[in-house]
Amino acid sequence: MPLRENVGHDLPLIEASPYYLFCIRPRRFGKTLWLTLLDYYYDVNEKENFDALFGDTYIGQHPTADRNAYLTLTSDSLTVLRISLNWKGEPK
Repeated sequence: MPLRENVGHDLPLIEASPYYLFCIRPRRFGKTLWLTLLDYYYDVNEKENFDALFGDTYIGQHPTADRNAYLTLTSDSLTVLRISLNWKGEPK
Protein backbone atom coordinates (compact mmCIF):
# COMPACT_ATOMS: atom_id res chain seq x y z
CA MET A 1 0.00 0.00 0.00
CA PRO A 2 1.48 3.41 -0.92
CA LEU A 3 2.52 5.68 1.95
CA ARG A 4 -0.11 8.29 1.09
CA GLU A 5 -2.91 5.73 1.53
CA ASN A 6 -1.36 4.12 4.61
CA VAL A 7 -0.91 7.26 6.72
CA GLY A 8 -4.38 7.61 8.25
CA HIS A 9 -4.69 4.13 9.72
CA ASP A 10 -2.78 5.24 12.85
CA LEU A 11 -5.04 8.16 13.81
CA PRO A 12 -7.55 6.17 15.92
CA LEU A 13 -4.63 4.65 17.85
CA ILE A 14 -3.10 8.09 18.38
CA GLU A 15 -6.38 9.54 19.62
CA ALA A 16 -6.78 6.65 22.09
CA SER A 17 -3.25 7.11 23.47
CA PRO A 18 -2.18 9.05 26.58
CA TYR A 19 -1.86 12.84 26.62
CA TYR A 20 1.60 12.79 25.05
CA LEU A 21 3.40 10.83 22.38
CA PHE A 22 7.07 10.01 22.32
CA CYS A 23 8.02 9.99 18.65
CA ILE A 24 11.36 8.28 18.24
CA ARG A 25 12.55 7.48 14.73
CA PRO A 26 15.90 7.42 12.97
CA ARG A 27 17.22 10.54 11.26
CA ARG A 28 15.53 11.45 7.99
CA PHE A 29 12.61 9.13 8.69
CA GLY A 30 9.76 11.64 8.27
CA LYS A 31 9.18 12.88 11.83
CA THR A 32 8.66 16.47 10.72
CA LEU A 33 6.40 15.39 7.86
CA TRP A 34 4.29 13.31 10.27
CA LEU A 35 3.94 16.19 12.75
CA THR A 36 2.99 18.55 9.90
CA LEU A 37 0.32 16.10 8.78
CA LEU A 38 -1.06 15.94 12.32
CA ASP A 39 -1.01 19.74 12.52
CA TYR A 40 -3.09 20.11 9.35
CA TYR A 41 -5.45 17.31 10.39
CA TYR A 42 -6.25 18.62 13.87
CA ASP A 43 -5.94 22.42 13.41
CA VAL A 44 -9.32 24.16 13.51
CA ASN A 45 -7.94 26.88 11.22
CA GLU A 46 -7.43 24.32 8.42
CA LYS A 47 -11.06 23.15 8.43
CA GLU A 48 -11.81 24.73 5.04
CA ASN A 49 -8.80 23.00 3.45
CA PHE A 50 -9.55 19.50 4.76
CA ASP A 51 -11.05 18.12 1.55
CA ALA A 52 -8.28 19.59 -0.60
CA LEU A 53 -5.57 18.15 1.65
CA PHE A 54 -7.05 14.78 2.64
CA GLY A 55 -10.08 14.23 0.39
CA ASP A 56 -8.78 11.29 -1.65
CA THR A 57 -6.81 9.63 1.17
CA TYR A 58 -7.88 7.09 3.78
CA ILE A 59 -8.18 9.73 6.51
CA GLY A 60 -10.20 11.93 4.18
CA GLN A 61 -12.66 9.09 3.59
CA HIS A 62 -12.67 7.94 7.25
CA PRO A 63 -12.20 11.07 9.41
CA THR A 64 -12.25 10.83 13.17
CA ALA A 65 -14.44 12.93 15.46
CA ASP A 66 -11.43 15.07 16.47
CA ARG A 67 -10.54 16.26 12.97
CA ASN A 68 -10.05 20.04 12.84
CA ALA A 69 -11.10 20.34 16.49
CA TYR A 70 -8.05 21.92 18.14
CA LEU A 71 -5.94 25.04 18.06
CA THR A 72 -2.42 23.88 17.29
CA LEU A 73 0.90 25.55 17.96
CA THR A 74 3.65 24.84 15.48
CA SER A 75 7.28 25.61 16.13
CA ASP A 76 10.64 24.64 14.75
CA SER A 77 14.24 25.26 15.70
CA LEU A 78 14.83 27.63 12.77
CA THR A 79 12.04 29.95 13.97
CA VAL A 80 13.43 29.93 17.50
CA LEU A 81 16.89 30.70 16.13
CA ARG A 82 15.56 33.64 14.07
CA ILE A 83 13.73 35.05 17.09
CA SER A 84 16.82 34.80 19.29
CA LEU A 85 19.06 36.40 16.65
CA ASN A 86 16.65 39.31 16.15
CA TRP A 87 16.10 39.91 19.86
CA LYS A 88 17.35 43.39 20.85
CA GLY A 89 16.74 43.26 24.59
CA GLU A 90 19.35 43.06 27.31
CA PRO A 91 19.78 39.69 29.01
CA LYS A 92 18.66 39.58 32.63
